[in-house]
Amino acid sequence: MIRSVESKLFSACINKTETPLLDLGCGNGTFGKSLELEEVYGIDIDEKAIESISNNGYYNNVRLASASEIPFPDSFFGTVFSNCALEHMDDLDRIINEVRRVLKKSGKFVFTVPTAKFFQVIKEDRVLDEVGLNNDKVLDEYNRFHHHVNILEIDKWKEIIENSGLRISSYRYYLPGAIGRFIARMDMLYTVETPESKKLIRKLHKRYRSIMGLPMRLYFSYYLITLHKGLPGTHLIVSVEKK
Repeated sequence: MIRSVESKLFSACINKTETPLLDLGCGNGTFGKSLELEEVYGIDIDEKAIESISNNGYYNNVRLASASEIPFPDSFFGTVFSNCALEHMDDLDRIINEVRRVLKKSGKFVFTVPTAKFFQVIKEDRVLDEVGLNNDKVLDEYNRFHHHVNILEIDKWKEIIENSGLRISSYRYYLPGAIGRFIARMDMLYTVETPESKKLIRKLHKRYRSIMGLPMRLYFSYYLITLHKGLPGTHLIVSVEKK
């Protein structure tokens, strides 16, 4: 659900002619491939992920590298994009400066990240509360597992980005209301494995696919078409330009 929304959002923000493109934190390349771009490069610190996409015929080049030391020349990329990766990366100021370095003049940097709203939704979720999976101890475990180090609001992102000499051209929230709650709930259940969470996952999957889940499926389909512009959500997509 979340990746289908993000694929549509990125496709609306990225100009396919602003090449070459860099997928920052490309993982196994599945998401980058969904954007159907050309002349795409990728970097990630996960060696197994890099090995899995080195010969997939989509990426021009993939490198095992940290975003704080991007192994490409100055002003090389027309576009850098990063999908739900920056929140896991240490040394954020240096990373943003590296993005600026490798971007061409007037190049674009597009990224998505969760906000504090995502964790607020988890803490307020009654289903998770019933199985004890939304207290501070479990949230700490969840954040350690995912290495969440940059859960920032737009004002802080603006400060960091402008300090690096870049400029935010646009931003918007996504995954509002029931959709954000559903995704947050399921992500927590899949991350923190307990007998109760496994049982609840099976129950929720069965319900989602049944007639009882039809309203949610229809609502999500409508959201995917409209993206409900302006509604507050649990995640941010930010478009940045190099001056």
